[in-house]
Amino acid sequence: MDENFGWEYIQNCFGRDEDDNSSNCIVSLSVATVQGDLSDPDNIEIIDSNIRNTEQAEFTLIPQKDYVTIDLQWPNYIDPDIRVFWNQFKRYEAQLKNAIFNDGSVERPVIIMNVFSKELVSKGHLAITNPLFWSLYSSNVGTNDCDTIRMFVAFEDIDFIPVEDEDEFEQELTDAEAQASRNGRQILQEK
Repeated sequence: MDENFGWEYIQNCFGRDEDDNSSNCIVSLSVATVQGDLSDPDNIEIIDSNIRNTEQAEFTLIPQKDYVTIDLQWPNYIDPDIRVFWNQFKRYEAQLKNAIFNDGSVERPVIIMNVFSKELVSKGHLAITNPLFWSLYSSNVGTNDCDTIRMFVAFEDIDFIPVEDEDEFEQELTDAEAQASRNGRQILQEK
């Protein structure tokens, strides 16, 4: 993949649409338990997965010296999606605390954030795995109204995944939209 296109894709995810109704990207956050030899991605089996999606969070990625800072900022601190996403991080943290890490084949928790540019979705998406650190914070200095989830991620844990088969992509998109609808109903029931 052209490295310049990867940066163009990332920049295309920044900001909000012209009407400021939603962000320029769709963010999907999945907490999963995987089993298998983690050194061989083709032999990993997903045992359990919990996926949440949002179009409300504004995505920002800032390269630092040794890591990348990623912010997901919602329009306000009372947006229900921030609570849902933060619960995903709490679920992941609880699974990490209970995990037993051995070499080779083992069950492990993973957290995967996929970021889809609305304009370039047919080209691929960003896949971000297992942040090193995450926290809630307020973009409004001097308040406790936390509207942002900030993460620090290792460079090697961010990948651009290109679309290889457009027909398969269209089916996956249809499946993802159906899953998002089911998740929306489930979120409403959780409130």
